[in-house]
Amino acid sequence: AVRYSRTRLPVLFGGFLQTSGIAVQEKNQAEVTHIAEASIDAERSYRVALMHSSLAGMNSNPAFEQWRLKASNLMPAEDAGRPAKTLLLDQFARRVWGKMPDFSAMKTSSGSTLSASSGSTLSEEEISEAYGKIFPTRSARSIKVTVNRLLAVASRNGNSTVS
Repeated sequence: AVRYSRTRLPVLFGGFLQTSGIAVQEKNQAEVTHIAEASIDAERSYRVALMHSSLAGMNSNPAFEQWRLKASNLMPAEDAGRPAKTLLLDQFARRVWGKMPDFSAMKTSSGSTLSASSGSTLSEEEISEAYGKIFPTRSARSIKVTVNRLLAVASRNGNSTVS
C-alpha cells in the first residue's frame, strides 16, 4: 500500500499514505526498508491505522483491494471507528486543557476557588474567560468554537460545565 502511494511521487495524489517511523531507500522512496528502526519482516503482520474509506476502495490502492477481496469478512463496519476529524479535535482540545491554569487557580462565578472536593463547577463563560487570558490574540469566534470543543471533551454530565 505504501509502495503504491509513493510510486506517484512527486505528483500530488490523494492516495498518498502518511507514515511515521518508516525508513525508505534513498534512491527509491517507494521501497520501505525499516519500521521503527527494525528491518521489514515479510512474514510479520503490522498493525496500522487508516481511514475506513481507504480500505473500502478510495483511491483504488491495489493492496487494499486485494486485502478486501481475501478478507471481506474482516472488513470493519463503517461506523466501527471514530471519524479522524473528531479524534483530532479531541486531541487538540486535550492539548489546550494542558495549557489552562490549574483549576485551583480558577474562580467560579460565585468568586470561590474551584476544588474537586467542594463540588464546584466552571461554566462555559468562566472557561472562555480563562482561555481568553491564556490566548489573548484569539477572536471571540475562535474562543467560542474552542471552548465548545473543550466542553465536549471535559463535561462529564453534558451540561456545559466542568467540575
